[in-house]
Amino acid sequence: MWNTFVALGDSIVEGIGDIYLGYENKGWVDIVGRELIKSNPGMKYFNFGVGGSTVKEVINNQVKRALDKDPGLIILTIGGNDARDPGWTSSMFSQQYSGLIKSLMLPDVTLVTMTYPNTNISREDLIKKFGNNERTKGWLLYFRRMKKINQIIRKTSSENDLFCMEFEDFGPARDQKNLSQDMVHPNSRGYWYAAQHIIELFKTHFSLSDLT
Repeated sequence: MWNTFVALGDSIVEGIGDIYLGYENKGWVDIVGRELIKSNPGMKYFNFGVGGSTVKEVINNQVKRALDKDPGLIILTIGGNDARDPGWTSSMFSQQYSGLIKSLMLPDVTLVTMTYPNTNISREDLIKKFGNNERTKGWLLYFRRMKKINQIIRKTSSENDLFCMEFEDFGPARDQKNLSQDMVHPNSRGYWYAAQHIIELFKTHFSLSDLT
């Protein structure tokens, strides 16, 4: 078992989202970290996620801080803000993401990646919320890019023999009761479901039967 767990990435890692009544106001990192500590007292965890971060910003602002903690486990979730860049290309993202992965692949470090949920928000839902305008077109472009980003995350993870936690078809993300008003970030209920999914994946992949 790992002595230190660090999480790197964007607002999904930081835990930004609306509060849902009846669910504690915590992101998935805090919930998963708490459960890992229960099965491994003395373990520490650090959340370096910052809302709005891109791959380049994780490289510049988070990697050194994370590695200074001498982590045994790193979970990386990044790419959502890169998709908003007007000049985004899949080849550029792939190159940058691969470079980030290489910088985190160190001896005695378990690096875990993660795809993004497909919230299954339809064109009709967007038109209802924003109207049939450029904003709706922008969201549709964003969702197409996110699908490509997930493909790159999977491919890069496979090429480097990394465990990639699959979230694209994560059912609770398609229930709008689990989303914040911005329709991108989970709310506290959504984060709770995401944390339970991660815990189950860890129990299976890493044979951690003592996780609750």
